[in-house]
Amino acid sequence: MDNLITIYSSVQPQSIYLAKGKLESEGIECFIKDEFTTQVNNFYSNAIGGVKLQIYQKDKAFAMQLLIDGGLIEESKPQDNSLLSKLNSSTTRLPFIGSMIIEKRLFILSIALLILIFTPILMVGLYVPMEEKIAHKWCIDRFEFDKQLHYPIHERTDESNCVYNIEFQDNGQVYLPHFEEYFGRAEWFISKNGKLVIYNADHMENVYNGTYSIEIEDNQLAIESERTKFETHISDLKNNNIIYIP
Repeated sequence: MDNLITIYSSVQPQSIYLAKGKLESEGIECFIKDEFTTQVNNFYSNAIGGVKLQIYQKDKAFAMQLLIDGGLIEESKPQDNSLLSKLNSSTTRLPFIGSMIIEKRLFILSIALLILIFTPILMVGLYVPMEEKIAHKWCIDRFEFDKQLHYPIHERTDESNCVYNIEFQDNGQVYLPHFEEYFGRAEWFISKNGKLVIYNADHMENVYNGTYSIEIEDNQLAIESERTKFETHISDLKNNNIIYIP
Protein backbone atom coordinates (compact mmCIF):
# COMPACT_ATOMS: atom_id res chain seq x y z
CA MET A 1 0.00 0.00 0.00
CA ASP A 2 1.37 3.40 -1.00
CA ASN A 3 2.06 5.79 1.88
CA LEU A 4 0.38 9.15 2.25
CA ILE A 5 2.60 12.24 2.15
CA THR A 6 1.87 15.91 2.77
CA ILE A 7 2.19 17.77 -0.51
CA TYR A 8 0.91 21.15 0.64
CA SER A 9 -0.02 22.90 3.88
CA SER A 10 -1.54 26.25 4.76
CA VAL A 11 -3.14 28.05 7.69
CA GLN A 12 -5.79 29.23 5.24
CA PRO A 13 -8.26 26.40 4.49
CA GLN A 14 -9.38 28.03 1.22
CA SER A 15 -5.87 27.56 -0.19
CA ILE A 16 -6.06 23.88 0.67
CA TYR A 17 -9.41 23.51 -1.10
CA LEU A 18 -8.06 25.28 -4.17
CA ALA A 19 -5.06 22.98 -4.31
CA LYS A 20 -7.24 19.92 -3.69
CA GLY A 21 -9.54 20.85 -6.55
CA LYS A 22 -6.57 21.35 -8.88
CA LEU A 23 -5.14 17.93 -8.15
CA GLU A 24 -8.42 16.05 -8.19
CA SER A 25 -9.23 17.58 -11.57
CA GLU A 26 -6.18 15.74 -12.87
CA GLY A 27 -7.22 12.47 -11.27
CA ILE A 28 -5.02 12.62 -8.16
CA GLU A 29 -6.73 11.34 -5.02
CA CYS A 30 -6.37 13.82 -2.14
CA PHE A 31 -6.96 13.81 1.61
CA ILE A 32 -7.19 16.73 4.05
CA LYS A 33 -5.58 16.38 7.47
CA ASP A 34 -6.12 18.49 10.64
CA GLU A 35 -8.99 20.38 9.03
CA PHE A 36 -11.27 20.16 12.07
CA THR A 37 -8.49 20.79 14.58
CA THR A 38 -7.69 24.14 12.99
CA GLN A 39 -11.35 25.10 12.92
CA VAL A 40 -11.57 24.83 16.70
CA ASN A 41 -8.92 27.50 17.37
CA ASN A 42 -6.65 29.51 15.07
CA PHE A 43 -3.82 29.06 17.56
CA TYR A 44 -3.94 25.33 16.99
CA SER A 45 -3.61 25.94 13.25
CA ASN A 46 -0.28 27.71 13.68
CA ALA A 47 0.92 25.25 16.30
CA ILE A 48 0.41 22.15 14.15
CA GLY A 49 1.49 23.75 10.88
CA GLY A 50 -1.93 24.50 9.41
CA VAL A 51 -4.20 22.31 7.33
CA LYS A 52 -2.39 19.66 5.31
CA LEU A 53 -3.16 18.32 1.87
CA GLN A 54 -2.01 14.72 1.48
CA ILE A 55 -1.64 12.44 -1.53
CA TYR A 56 -0.12 9.07 -2.26
CA GLN A 57 3.63 8.90 -2.67
CA LYS A 58 3.35 7.67 -6.23
CA ASP A 59 1.61 10.89 -7.30
CA LYS A 60 4.15 13.27 -5.72
CA ALA A 61 6.07 14.34 -8.85
CA PHE A 62 2.96 14.96 -10.92
CA ALA A 63 1.18 16.74 -8.07
CA MET A 64 4.14 19.01 -7.38
CA GLN A 65 4.30 20.07 -11.01
CA LEU A 66 0.56 20.78 -11.08
CA LEU A 67 0.79 22.98 -7.98
CA ILE A 68 3.79 24.82 -9.42
CA ASP A 69 2.05 25.37 -12.75
CA GLY A 70 -1.04 26.59 -10.90
CA GLY A 71 1.02 29.12 -8.95
CA LEU A 72 0.08 27.60 -5.62
CA ILE A 73 3.68 26.83 -4.66
CA GLU A 74 7.03 28.09 -5.92
CA GLU A 75 9.49 25.83 -7.62
CA SER A 76 12.38 25.10 -5.29
CA LYS A 77 15.67 25.60 -7.10
CA PRO A 78 18.61 23.52 -5.96
CA GLN A 79 21.03 25.66 -3.97
CA ASP A 80 24.44 25.89 -5.52
CA ASN A 81 26.89 25.50 -2.68
CA SER A 82 29.92 25.10 -4.87
CA LEU A 83 33.05 27.05 -4.02
CA LEU A 84 33.00 28.79 -7.39
CA SER A 85 29.46 30.00 -6.83
CA LYS A 86 30.34 31.36 -3.39
CA LEU A 87 33.39 33.13 -4.74
CA ASN A 88 31.33 34.58 -7.55
CA SER A 89 28.68 36.00 -5.23
CA SER A 90 31.23 37.37 -2.77
CA THR A 91 33.34 39.20 -5.37
CA THR A 92 30.71 40.82 -7.58
CA ARG A 93 30.68 43.96 -5.42
CA LEU A 94 34.42 44.51 -5.45
CA PRO A 95 35.44 47.85 -6.99
CA PHE A 96 37.04 47.85 -10.43
CA ILE A 97 36.82 44.07 -10.91
CA GLY A 98 33.29 43.26 -9.77
CA SER A 99 31.88 43.57 -13.28
CA MET A 100 34.46 41.23 -14.81
CA ILE A 101 33.79 37.57 -15.47
CA ILE A 102 34.54 35.30 -12.53
CA GLU A 103 37.65 33.82 -14.17
CA LYS A 104 39.31 37.25 -14.49
CA ARG A 105 38.28 38.21 -10.98
CA LEU A 106 39.82 35.07 -9.53
CA PHE A 107 43.01 35.57 -11.54
CA ILE A 108 43.45 39.15 -10.30
CA LEU A 109 42.64 38.18 -6.72
CA SER A 110 45.11 35.29 -6.88
CA ILE A 111 47.87 37.62 -8.06
CA ALA A 112 47.02 40.11 -5.30
CA LEU A 113 47.07 37.34 -2.71
CA LEU A 114 50.46 36.09 -3.88
CA ILE A 115 51.83 39.63 -3.67
CA LEU A 116 50.51 40.01 -0.12
CA ILE A 117 52.05 36.70 0.92
CA PHE A 118 55.44 36.93 -0.72
CA THR A 119 56.21 40.66 -0.46
CA PRO A 120 56.95 40.51 3.29
CA ILE A 121 59.05 37.38 2.75
CA LEU A 122 61.05 39.08 0.00
CA MET A 123 61.46 42.21 2.09
CA VAL A 124 62.85 40.18 4.96
CA GLY A 125 65.17 38.35 2.59
CA LEU A 126 66.41 41.59 1.04
CA TYR A 127 66.74 43.45 4.33
CA VAL A 128 70.34 44.28 5.26
CA PRO A 129 71.00 45.41 8.84
CA MET A 130 72.54 48.86 9.19
CA GLU A 131 75.56 47.33 10.93
CA GLU A 132 76.27 45.25 7.86
CA LYS A 133 75.88 48.24 5.56
CA ILE A 134 78.36 50.32 7.54
CA ALA A 135 80.96 47.63 8.28
CA HIS A 136 83.32 48.65 5.45
CA LYS A 137 86.35 50.80 4.81
CA TRP A 138 85.19 54.22 3.66
CA CYS A 139 87.22 56.76 1.75
CA ILE A 140 86.70 60.27 3.12
CA ASP A 141 85.52 62.78 0.53
CA ARG A 142 84.73 65.61 2.93
CA PHE A 143 85.35 66.27 6.62
CA GLU A 144 83.93 69.11 8.71
CA PHE A 145 84.42 69.94 12.37
CA ASP A 146 82.49 72.72 14.13
CA LYS A 147 81.10 73.74 10.73
CA GLN A 148 84.61 74.31 9.38
CA LEU A 149 85.94 72.38 6.41
CA HIS A 150 89.16 70.47 7.22
CA TYR A 151 89.28 68.20 4.20
CA PRO A 152 89.71 68.68 1.35
CA ILE A 153 91.57 71.91 1.88
CA HIS A 154 91.86 72.32 -1.88
CA GLU A 155 89.70 70.94 -4.63
CA ARG A 156 90.61 67.35 -5.40
CA THR A 157 91.73 66.65 -8.92
CA ASP A 158 92.12 62.88 -8.65
CA GLU A 159 88.91 61.31 -7.29
CA SER A 160 90.33 57.79 -7.66
CA ASN A 161 93.13 58.44 -5.13
CA CYS A 162 91.82 57.95 -1.59
CA VAL A 163 93.86 59.92 0.94
CA TYR A 164 92.02 59.33 4.22
CA ASN A 165 89.87 56.43 5.43
CA ILE A 166 87.49 55.36 8.18
CA GLU A 167 87.10 51.62 8.69
CA PHE A 168 84.13 50.20 10.60
CA GLN A 169 84.73 46.55 11.51
CA ASP A 170 82.01 44.07 12.31
CA ASN A 171 83.57 43.35 15.74
CA GLY A 172 82.54 46.81 16.95
CA GLN A 173 85.93 48.45 16.39
CA VAL A 174 86.45 51.46 14.16
CA TYR A 175 89.75 52.77 12.82
CA LEU A 176 89.85 56.56 12.54
CA PRO A 177 92.25 59.07 10.99
CA HIS A 178 94.73 60.35 13.58
CA PHE A 179 96.85 63.42 14.08
CA GLU A 180 100.55 62.54 13.93
CA GLU A 181 99.79 58.80 13.66
CA TYR A 182 98.46 56.51 10.96
CA PHE A 183 95.21 55.69 12.73
CA GLY A 184 93.42 55.61 16.04
CA ARG A 185 90.75 53.34 17.42
CA ALA A 186 87.27 53.66 18.89
CA GLU A 187 84.15 51.53 19.29
CA TRP A 188 80.84 51.81 17.51
CA PHE A 189 77.29 50.44 17.42
CA ILE A 190 73.89 51.26 15.94
CA SER A 191 71.36 52.46 18.52
CA LYS A 192 67.73 51.36 18.64
CA ASN A 193 66.67 54.58 16.90
CA GLY A 194 69.05 53.90 14.01
CA LYS A 195 71.83 56.30 15.03
CA LEU A 196 75.55 55.58 14.80
CA VAL A 197 77.30 55.86 18.15
CA ILE A 198 81.09 56.21 18.28
CA TYR A 199 82.68 56.09 21.76
CA ASN A 200 85.88 55.29 23.61
CA ALA A 201 88.03 57.03 20.97
CA ASP A 202 91.68 56.77 22.00
CA HIS A 203 92.48 60.13 20.40
CA MET A 204 90.64 63.36 19.57
CA GLU A 205 87.70 62.32 21.71
CA ASN A 206 86.00 65.69 21.28
CA VAL A 207 86.03 65.13 17.52
CA TYR A 208 84.99 61.51 17.16
CA ASN A 209 82.90 60.54 20.20
CA GLY A 210 79.22 61.21 19.66
CA THR A 211 75.93 60.17 18.15
CA TYR A 212 75.69 60.46 14.38
CA SER A 213 72.81 60.58 11.96
CA ILE A 214 73.24 58.25 8.99
CA GLU A 215 72.60 58.76 5.31
CA ILE A 216 73.62 55.81 3.17
CA GLU A 217 72.85 55.29 -0.50
CA ASP A 218 74.53 52.97 -2.95
CA ASN A 219 78.24 53.12 -2.03
CA GLN A 220 78.13 56.48 -0.28
CA LEU A 221 77.91 57.17 3.44
CA ALA A 222 77.39 60.48 5.24
CA ILE A 223 77.45 60.66 9.04
CA GLU A 224 76.97 63.76 11.15
CA SER A 225 77.05 64.54 14.87
CA GLU A 226 76.63 67.89 16.59
CA ARG A 227 80.24 68.86 15.78
CA THR A 228 81.57 66.41 13.20
CA LYS A 229 80.52 65.48 9.69
CA PHE A 230 81.97 62.96 7.24
CA GLU A 231 81.02 62.33 3.62
CA THR A 232 82.57 59.12 2.30
CA HIS A 233 82.40 56.38 -0.29
CA ILE A 234 83.41 52.73 -0.06
CA SER A 235 87.17 52.23 -0.40
CA ASP A 236 89.24 49.16 -1.17
CA LEU A 237 92.49 50.80 -0.06
CA LYS A 238 94.33 49.16 2.80
CA ASN A 239 96.14 52.16 4.26
CA ASN A 240 94.87 54.96 6.48
CA ASN A 241 96.30 58.43 6.59
CA ILE A 242 96.02 61.39 8.92
CA ILE A 243 93.80 64.44 9.13
CA TYR A 244 95.15 67.46 10.97
CA ILE A 245 92.62 69.18 13.22
CA PRO A 246 93.89 72.31 14.96
